[in-house]
Amino acid sequence: MLSASIYVVLSPTRRRWLRLHATIASAVAVGGAVGGLLRHGLVLAFPYTPGQVPYVILTINVVGAFVLGAGGRWLVHTYPEHRLVRYALTTGLMGAFTTFSTYALDAVHLADAGAQAAALGYVAASLLVGLLAAGLGLATAERLLNAHTS
Repeated sequence: MLSASIYVVLSPTRRRWLRLHATIASAVAVGGAVGGLLRHGLVLAFPYTPGQVPYVILTINVVGAFVLGAGGRWLVHTYPEHRLVRYALTTGLMGAFTTFSTYALDAVHLADAGAQAAALGYVAASLLVGLLAAGLGLATAERLLNAHTS
């Protein structure tokens, strides 16, 4: 964090830039806290152990891809002036709700447990179904937006 004396030395343009980015970072942090807690709650509700196919993580990532596609498109078109809401919900909430690192680690755990076919299937399903879900989310938002404006 910048000390008060350094902040005063900054030009007014730099101070505005710093305030804006601190505000954006705060919005992302709040959304991220909520998204991370949602994911954690679902993993607690549907536990799995290393070596088992983590269907809960697969579902979280696919649902997150759909919501990010649909919600991101809808927010941009419906509320273009609300950047902080968009950052909080897309980068923050959905970024923390979905998880690439857990997905990768779970695939390694499956392979280490001798379930190489399951690991490969999990990786392929996560990627392909996630891409389809994101595309479906975008298409759904476009269809709804077009129907609303027609």
